[in-house]
Amino acid sequence: MANQEEPLYLHNDVIEQILIHVPASSLLRFQLVCKNWRDMIQEPRFKKEHFELNNTTNEPLRLLVLKSWVINSGVICDKTFVAEVDSQNREIWIPRDLGNDGHFGGSCNGLLCTEVKGEITVFNPITREVVYLPKPTFIQGSDGLNYEYETMYTDFLFHSATGEYKVILFYQNCIMQLCAVHIYTLGANSSWRQIGNIGIFPSASGVNVEDTVYWPSFSPGYNGMIFFNLTEENINFIYFPINNRMLLGLTKWHGKLWYVCFQMDHRRLEFWIHGNSVEVPIAPSYEIQLQYGGDWLLAPYSIKMNRVFFVNSENSLICRDISGERGDFSVKYTCFGSICEIKNCFAYVESLLPVPIMK
Repeated sequence: MANQEEPLYLHNDVIEQILIHVPASSLLRFQLVCKNWRDMIQEPRFKKEHFELNNTTNEPLRLLVLKSWVINSGVICDKTFVAEVDSQNREIWIPRDLGNDGHFGGSCNGLLCTEVKGEITVFNPITREVVYLPKPTFIQGSDGLNYEYETMYTDFLFHSATGEYKVILFYQNCIMQLCAVHIYTLGANSSWRQIGNIGIFPSASGVNVEDTVYWPSFSPGYNGMIFFNLTEENINFIYFPINNRMLLGLTKWHGKLWYVCFQMDHRRLEFWIHGNSVEVPIAPSYEIQLQYGGDWLLAPYSIKMNRVFFVNSENSLICRDISGERGDFSVKYTCFGSICEIKNCFAYVESLLPVPIMK
């Protein structure tokens, strides 16, 4: 009689080290294998370690929010930055369509935030956990008035020192002279709080650098930057004196804050590093020359994994390598089609981290 091989059993520590390298979307299926795997994957410590590992070792997904002239809004992400990107695109689940009035409020630790006429939703697109924030009472549209005379901007923040998620809302109507800034901390027994008033309005997404969040603010003849300390909850702004340049936005690279400017005379994209003070460097650290008649620069832009992303006049997302390892190259994400408009660009890593419970 032939000898039968003994079944191979793996220790739980070995299984955990294997599972921790599996994408979050696959872990949802793997937890159905057996009770032991389910309990392991649902453990809060495992979820946290899984996200931290994937956030530092894997290239974050690029999250693209699209507004269509014809069809409803969609959310597309891709996992690679090679030329063959069509097969990598896929839709990300959102609990409600953004329509023409909503916008994407940001991404933190795999959680996403959307806002539609003051109705703010925070959710995990992998686990499909959702929380709905109470609608702010100061929004006039909540009383049936016209939203046309109101201006709102929402951003989703994570305070690493406390582990708390916060939603910040910049709000202004036709009567207010200043922009009122309100904040909501996700969790039990929370409510909207006004933290101040400022004289400028964000023009692009905020960037969190060591628990201080920075937003660019641009209007004709004015460049400014809003900054908000998450610990002290102080909000303020400074004038940004770069002549003949338009401050398009801010990004984070190698742990530092970078200014992204458009030099109008020479039609180039410039990246200026922010020092330890609010003073502006005397020269940009990196430049991208834009083609005349071709790469007319639009938002968004970002630096991630030594790659610069921006959008050209053909509504294609352009990728430029600035590390020198591959040379300067471009990848056009043309698969979105001419009827879609790219509205924003966020770094996103899938996770199983829970959405804070609201009571």
